[in-house]
Amino acid sequence: MSTIITPERPSERPTDEELARLAEARFLKCFTHDDADELIAHGPWASFTRGEALAWCRNLLDYEPQGFVLPKSVIRQWACTEVAAGRVPHVFGYAERAHELADRGMSAREYRVLRQFADDPIFHPADVTVLGEGATGAPIACVYRGVSS
Repeated sequence: MSTIITPERPSERPTDEELARLAEARFLKCFTHDDADELIAHGPWASFTRGEALAWCRNLLDYEPQGFVLPKSVIRQWACTEVAAGRVPHVFGYAERAHELADRGMSAREYRVLRQFADDPIFHPADVTVLGEGATGAPIACVYRGVSS
């Protein structure tokens, strides 16, 4: 088995406590952008403010991760970069999932608190184990915390 080293995948995994602090800081940053209170009027994130949409993206990237192997791993890395820069990406059906949860009355903050209370793991690329590689050496199958891709 091998591991993948990418900009999002440092060679050492932080402790769960360090990862929780980092994830919380990234989540809170979603609400600090100058346009965080701006309502999104069109597109998949319509009806959320930009801050809410970013927070939902961050939550779903952390707690409902997708994109472990190529080409989706590139999309995942791009989405993480976009969120960090304050831009709202449309990837992995996250807008639809956020609307589904919001329609049930859950805010992005409540979702995060619920996941923290349940002690759900926060995604970290070092938790992905590559099971198979293609002819070029690119991963074609992997497991994230016991779930196959």
